[in-house]
Amino acid sequence: MPCTVIVGMQFGDEGKGKIIDFLAKDADIVARFQGGANAGHTVVVDSKTFKLHQIPSGIISGKEVMLGNGMVIDPKALIEEINFLKQSGIDVDKISISEAAHVVTDAHKELDSKDTKIGTTRKGIGPSYTDKVARRGLRIIDVVDDYPEIKKYVTDVSSKINQAIDEGKNILLEGAQGTLLDV
Repeated sequence: MPCTVIVGMQFGDEGKGKIIDFLAKDADIVARFQGGANAGHTVVVDSKTFKLHQIPSGIISGKEVMLGNGMVIDPKALIEEINFLKQSGIDVDKISISEAAHVVTDAHKELDSKDTKIGTTRKGIGPSYTDKVARRGLRIIDVVDDYPEIKKYVTDVSSKINQAIDEGKNILLEGAQGTLLDV
């Protein structure tokens, strides 16, 4: 099978990032398929620490990486991550962002900051997924002209993944959080 899926089986923070970083060396593509800027993976290479929240950690080892349809992307935070990687000498031209991924807006973050009933990172993830499920949210393709820094990365990731599968490429699919956090 050309695809390996990594998901947490508890409430998150199970060490997925370390496993993903280990398996990424044998992958052609590392793709996030869900989650947002609340999940973080820390990778240390040659005493340099990389803290990534949306971009798969495979980018550090030069892999092609994809942000999939199931993600909710904070464009402002994503631009910061890309700029950090560039400043660190990482080739960011191997990033693909799904045009169908939903957007975390400032309004989502504001809504999230008022929710005190559940544990939240206040990053707007829950409200953004609520809009996604209700089919009223904005997708990256809807706002890409507002963020020229990421426009060149936006593409049809589903087609790219399917083509890679057809070509027999080794794909590592990176999940966020854990299954017990699901609603």
